[in-house]
Amino acid sequence: MSTLDAEASNFGFRWRKSGATAGSTASRSSRPRTTSRRASPGRTASSASVQWPTVLHAEQRADGSLGGDTSALNFWPWSRRPTGIRLVTAPARSFLNSTFNETAGSRDKEGRPDLMMRPEDAAPLGLQDGDRIRIGNARGAVLLHLRVTEGLKPGVVIAEGIWPNEAYPDRKGINTLTGADAVAPYGGAAFHDIAVWVRKA
Repeated sequence: MSTLDAEASNFGFRWRKSGATAGSTASRSSRPRTTSRRASPGRTASSASVQWPTVLHAEQRADGSLGGDTSALNFWPWSRRPTGIRLVTAPARSFLNSTFNETAGSRDKEGRPDLMMRPEDAAPLGLQDGDRIRIGNARGAVLLHLRVTEGLKPGVVIAEGIWPNEAYPDRKGINTLTGADAVAPYGGAAFHDIAVWVRKA
């Protein structure tokens, strides 16, 4: 038995010796099998002795899905249709994580939390570079200064994140605008789903 055959056997596979075709090279047992492999770093003794069956590409169904029934996860309606301008909260360049927003050097490089907006989005709202503005939605509002720039998509504004609440003029941070509503399918957070309005303060 070759090394590859032995390793495949440890994972519950039986490799065909000849006439193998794509998608039919290996088969698996339907129940977990025990092996004689010893535990290695990062593996418990129990995980080293039991190998649970895996889902092979050969078992792909006609609709492209694998394994068990996932029809309930394929589509779910939005609880609220987003309106207004899309807010993105990318990390500020000098803040790798929240530790850096406490260092004087990083704070000095960033200056203050601003809202970036394209000129064609700012003009209809009567907003100019440097204006003190308020952004908000049904959850609340945050006070910022406007930075007009062309480095983003139309209809999108960016408030670079990881600033602590006390860095904002009214001491309310950007998370004022985010929700804790559980979303489908598993009740996690809704990413990239913040719609806001923007007004002169």
